[in-house]
Amino acid sequence: MNLATEIPNWKSAVTKIKNILISNPNLGIKANLFGDIYKGKRGLMVVDVVCSRQRNYDKRVLADLLPQYESRAKDLSLKSLSMSAPTYLINSEEPLTMQRVAQKIMDFGFKNSLENEDEICNRWACSDTYWLMLEINGIGPVLLEYLRMLCGVDTIKLDVNVGKALEVLGIATRGYPQNIVLMICNQLAKDVGCTLIELDQALFQLGQSVKKSKIRVERFGLADATGLKVIKR
Repeated sequence: MNLATEIPNWKSAVTKIKNILISNPNLGIKANLFGDIYKGKRGLMVVDVVCSRQRNYDKRVLADLLPQYESRAKDLSLKSLSMSAPTYLINSEEPLTMQRVAQKIMDFGFKNSLENEDEICNRWACSDTYWLMLEINGIGPVLLEYLRMLCGVDTIKLDVNVGKALEVLGIATRGYPQNIVLMICNQLAKDVGCTLIELDQALFQLGQSVKKSKIRVERFGLADATGLKVIKR
């Protein structure tokens, strides 16, 4: 499938992403360091991922929940989290989800005779069995890919923000399966000449700029035989 011909706005979308990355070189630097954000603090990484679901990330997660965990947990390792759910953090099922995620990754390390948690996380995220994490209540495809990104894998978090940014580019994806959206993002990254994480950062930047300028995005189009929505001018 040639998306450049299937989607009329494809070439302009590629150009827009290229321009964002060129004008914001720090996005590429940030993307390259994404897997090291929680180096040596993989328990805190899991807390970040689980807490990020349906919350204001900057105001609630970064400014409140993560500092709370750092202050009270002291030991920010995956091993520590796997042994004790931080029930003091949130009054919900999420602390148990955090513990189960940590246990699953640690089990992978044990089965593969690995000790370093950074290596365990990366090897798990690159394995053929990473998707088994979806068996844990509270972990869906979006959180799973975010977790893999933080573990150092080149992937993209297909959340609402990414969908809105794609719509701004003239690529409507609402209502379509994740595998179709991922296919679009893979091709977009390839045509731009960037990694998926760089694309993720560029789309986030685009979404933020749209929010600030309060641009209203009109959505209209027809579904074609491929299952993609083609935007008409």
